[in-house]
Amino acid sequence: MRAADPRESPDRKSEWIAAARYALAWIVPAVFCLLVKFLILGNGRGFRVVARFLGRSEGPGNPGLTIAERLTFFRSEILWLFIIAPLVLVLAMRVLNRPSRIVLAALVSVSASLIVFVQARSLEEMGDFVSFAMLRIGLTWGIHDPGANKAYLLGREFYSLIGGFALIAIILVWAARSEARGTASSRSWKIWQANGAAYFAAVALLAGLAWWPLMAATPFHANILARSISSLWATETMDTREFEGLSTSALADRYHETVASPAPTVDPRYFGAMRGGNLIIFVLETTPERFLPSNDSLEGFPTLKRLEANSFIAEQHFTTYPYTNPALFSVFASCYPSDGTSSFGEQHPDVKVPGLVTALEAAGYQTGIYLPAALHGDADRMTFRSFGFERVVTPDAAQLRPFWPADLSPDWKAERIARDRAALTLAKADIDRWLSAQEPFAIAIAPQIAHLPWPDKLPDDTAVDIRTRGRAILAIEDAWLGELTRVLEEHHQLENTIIAVFGDHGIRTRHEDPNFVGGSLDEYSFHVPLRIYAARALASPARIGWLTSHIDIAPTLLDLLGVQRSRELEEGTPIWDPEIANRTTFFLARQAFGADGYRSGDRFYMWNQISDTVSVSPQPHFEPGNVLLRDSSESREVIARIRRQVAFGQVWLERLSETKAAARQ
Repeated sequence: MRAADPRESPDRKSEWIAAARYALAWIVPAVFCLLVKFLILGNGRGFRVVARFLGRSEGPGNPGLTIAERLTFFRSEILWLFIIAPLVLVLAMRVLNRPSRIVLAALVSVSASLIVFVQARSLEEMGDFVSFAMLRIGLTWGIHDPGANKAYLLGREFYSLIGGFALIAIILVWAARSEARGTASSRSWKIWQANGAAYFAAVALLAGLAWWPLMAATPFHANILARSISSLWATETMDTREFEGLSTSALADRYHETVASPAPTVDPRYFGAMRGGNLIIFVLETTPERFLPSNDSLEGFPTLKRLEANSFIAEQHFTTYPYTNPALFSVFASCYPSDGTSSFGEQHPDVKVPGLVTALEAAGYQTGIYLPAALHGDADRMTFRSFGFERVVTPDAAQLRPFWPADLSPDWKAERIARDRAALTLAKADIDRWLSAQEPFAIAIAPQIAHLPWPDKLPDDTAVDIRTRGRAILAIEDAWLGELTRVLEEHHQLENTIIAVFGDHGIRTRHEDPNFVGGSLDEYSFHVPLRIYAARALASPARIGWLTSHIDIAPTLLDLLGVQRSRELEEGTPIWDPEIANRTTFFLARQAFGADGYRSGDRFYMWNQISDTVSVSPQPHFEPGNVLLRDSSESREVIARIRRQVAFGQVWLERLSETKAAARQ
């Protein structure tokens, strides 16, 4: 607040006091911003990551930075949110009338608080800022299943936001009523003047202390409000010039050279071993490998135990992305999904991607995918349409009632079970019809029972551990899989049918498991079970010990079925090829965890794009001690390699859309 002219009229002094009262509402989002910054830095990882990044000694209880250095991370917030923003607001309020002051103060304070709250929830749950595109997906999922997802919203953080809104309202009501009482007294003016001077002097001193240490800026020094707002657009331009203009064949060669992928070959042991057979893909939603280990005894899972005797069992199978939509894209298209905010289906809504389903349809198969609901809105609908299934089947409301469990509450739990059971029944009916007509079929079934929160009979605050609850859900899915095998047996087609069972992804949020650590690539999110039953190909279990990926599933299934196709469009390789062990395999999660990475040789690499740090580990798990030094040659190489793969992916996905369009013409 500027120094007053002693001759300034009482009315003009009152205008300054009124402006300052309204500007006080800004304290709410300013404090929220500080709390979010503490969330990023004070969780045992932020300060330690920076210290490691700078080559300092650090460890549990030792952040590796002095108190003065840690204060520097808040220098932008102190300057902009506690000095510049209040001054600008006071000046703006000074020239406005009362209604405009209320509107401006409410709009600015509420909007900033809401944006920071949304980003704080995203950072706490997944470790990344959220974009408009991902926020839209979250909202559509919440609308799709509001009863199950209210717990994501109605936590203590939500009530903190409501409390903040209430405080803003109280300040504005007080400011409006005080202004309506008329001219302020000379004593009020002196109090406001003294307090204003003391406030700005104290904050200016704190800002000086925060800017005093000569510490190089890191991504953690960025202003949290500015970053929260800019992250909503989540735009980053990749340099794709290296790949533009190359033919499809040249692009495929470039990919295989870059990742050391095995050359496409036909293994006579397995190619065509299931020729003319059927295919059932059973997707286990949100199922990490630790819920169903490759060496599990399978007690309690009679169907999987029975199928194991003639199954490929992948011991190190990884998803490409920790979201269902892009993960399944990799399964059916045999390529990495987009690492951006839009899926292939959204970018090319009228294109069927070349891959598993289109190849089987060309070979005369009946195809269908069975979903309990339309899932998460346009992005999912467009993606599943792009897979090329002839039938996309979801039960309508009338088909749910026979499967509605009477002993399960609240209703969202009963409805989810009913939808899964109804979709399963529709799939069984189609299988029966196709087998009766002696028509080969290929279908995918994606129950939602395993999507957290689970629709079991336990309360959300149960003491039962997450793995035990998850395996109980898997036992139900095993029983459903058993229903499918019985239909096959009735037609003597079990041994003539491939059954692929795999997790789409693992755990992604702290709401799903409080022990989850976001902002990182971890086996808990990416390592998933994969079992492929193929009775005519195997007389005993075949364990695959090397790391495999979702991009390898389609080539595996197509080779077993003996389907000829253009292999240059496949980024994956049949899982039985041991040369996969020498391949560089990528894990993408930019829009989920703010990180991408890969496995090359015997090490895993991660580039966290929030902190702009690179980590290396012998395991798919990263700690602050795994962070590489700033500007090291290895760090630059990892970032360049990930950028190159993402740039290649952009061009490759565009080429896939053009390839299919040209084929139609």
